[in-house]
Amino acid sequence: ATTHGMQEYHINIAAHCVRTCVAVVETDASFLPSLGLRAAFATAPAAPVAVALIGTDTDAADGVCAAACVTSASANVDADATTSMYQAGEDYLVLDNPVATLDGSALEVVAFFWYPCWPCHSFEEHLQEWETDLERSVALTRVPVLWSETMRFHARAYFTALETGVVEQTQLPLYHAFRKDDETISNDEDLAAFFSQYGITPRATVSALYSEAVESRITMAEQANADYAVQSTPMLFVAGKYAISPALSGNFAKMLEVADYLIREELESQ
Repeated sequence: ATTHGMQEYHINIAAHCVRTCVAVVETDASFLPSLGLRAAFATAPAAPVAVALIGTDTDAADGVCAAACVTSASANVDADATTSMYQAGEDYLVLDNPVATLDGSALEVVAFFWYPCWPCHSFEEHLQEWETDLERSVALTRVPVLWSETMRFHARAYFTALETGVVEQTQLPLYHAFRKDDETISNDEDLAAFFSQYGITPRATVSALYSEAVESRITMAEQANADYAVQSTPMLFVAGKYAISPALSGNFAKMLEVADYLIREELESQ
C-alpha cells in the first residue's frame, strides 16, 4: 500500500482550486481584505499571484481559491428572472471539436469531479437530486479528473465503488473521507476499512481495486479527460458538444438549468 505525500496533495489541491476559481478572483476581489491579500492583487493579475502562492504557501492559495469559490457558488439568482433561453459564450461554451460520448445509447451528460474538491462536494448534492428527474433517454456519467497519481488513487476508489455496487451509498461519504486537512483514506488498507462499512470485505475491495474492470474504467477516464481537455471541476459536458462551469453559470443551480435547456434542445433536434 502507498501513502500519498501530503506536500503533493496540498499542491494538487491549490493548483486545482486556481484552475476552478481564478476567473472569479479576477472579476471580484471584494473578499481579499479578509485574507490580507488586497495589495498583492492590486499590483498583479490574479493568476500569477495565485500561482506564486502555490509555490510558497499552499494554504494561502487554497484560502484565496476557497473564497473565490464561495463568491461564485453563493451568487444569488432570481428565479423569476430565469429565462428559458441561454446564450453560447455567456452561459455555456460550444466545443470546437465535439467529443464522442462514452454512452452511445443515450444523450450523455458527463460530470467531471474530484473528491477533495469541496465545490465538487457541494455540487454533488445538487447533482444527485437533479439526476432523479432525468428522462430515460438521458444518461449521467461521472468521470474523475486524473491530473496526478494522487488523483488516480481517488479515481480508483470511485471505480471500485462502481464495480462493487455500492457507489450510490458511498459517493457523498467518499467526499468526506478525502476531505482536505481531514483525510481518513490515504492507502489501500484505509479504503478497505471504508468499504467494509458497506458490506464489502477487504479482500473483495483489494480485488476490485486493481481488477481489469477498474483498470479499463481508468483508461476510459484518462481518454475522456484528454478529449474534453478538462482544466477545472466541477464541470458538465452535454452531448459531447457543450461545456458548463460555475465560472460561466455563477452557481450550481444555474449550471443544471443550463444543462436542462441544452438537453431539451438536443432531444428536440433528434
